[in-house]
Amino acid sequence: MALISGDTARAPIVSVSLQGILYGFSVCMFGMSVWVLAFQRRDRKINAPMLIVACTLWILSTIRMFIDIVLTTKAFVYHNSTPTGPEEFLSDFSGPVSLLDNTIYGLQTLIGDAVVIYRCYVVWSRFDIIILPSMAWVASFGVIIYILNSFAHGTISGNKILIFYATTLSANLSATALLAFRIWKADRDARKNNSPHSSLRPLLIVIIESGALYSVTLIMALVTVIHFLPMEYVVNSIIPAVISITFNMIFIRVGLARNREDVQAGGKSFPLSGIQFRQTDSGIGSEQVASNTTMANSSLNAKAIRRLGSNLTSNISELNSTTKGEADSTV
Repeated sequence: MALISGDTARAPIVSVSLQGILYGFSVCMFGMSVWVLAFQRRDRKINAPMLIVACTLWILSTIRMFIDIVLTTKAFVYHNSTPTGPEEFLSDFSGPVSLLDNTIYGLQTLIGDAVVIYRCYVVWSRFDIIILPSMAWVASFGVIIYILNSFAHGTISGNKILIFYATTLSANLSATALLAFRIWKADRDARKNNSPHSSLRPLLIVIIESGALYSVTLIMALVTVIHFLPMEYVVNSIIPAVISITFNMIFIRVGLARNREDVQAGGKSFPLSGIQFRQTDSGIGSEQVASNTTMANSSLNAKAIRRLGSNLTSNISELNSTTKGEADSTV
């Protein structure tokens, strides 16, 4: 079954063109993320885990971009003796290069979903919360292995691809929804207690926007698999770049917001990196000790917010160790 329709196989040309455009955006955002994670942090340690993930996603995207250009060029240069030559060449996913291309795509998807699930765990600090996203992630991993094995044997099925998109959409959407809900609840608690301003609202917007961008792309892939399989070839090629863009978006937006706050506050730290709570002597409510934001009766853990808004990662053992009098759970 050919995934590419048309005598001239127009789908791969459109695919590699769009992929190149989005890859350019992702490279720019990767550079900005490196600046935020490594060079902007004047008074903080380099965020090594997220920096490694950002570099890994960029390297995988670069390799896949190079592979797709090579495959498309070979199709129209060396397999154009017949009208359907390019189509037949590009529809053969059993070759080692094509298998590598699809393996890289699977790795990017798994890494992107794993980061979202980890962020969800950081703010909730509860393993039971991430059971559903984790199960969907494991299912995605299994489906990827199954699809790659099918490709190696020359079998292509839209149903298998449909299952994969459904599982990765479930993992990303559920983790993002849980993450956004927790931050929204914290922001609501701050407003209820007459906080001067809420430093969590901008972060909430960034989380929702990045999750929505990726989810919409996956929904487009689902629709094309069901109704127009050749177009799925195009959508599939841009998803890795979208993963990299959504991953870097949070770091860039938070980093720019931190700079803006530094200018407005005369060099003071970004609010998200300075919220702390401690129990009052009477045991009622909570008071702010590191920023000008007050959030009483909140179940947020200060260290978790600091890491979500500034680091967006942390060592789990450090995250779970809180100082005496701080809240017992994390966002």
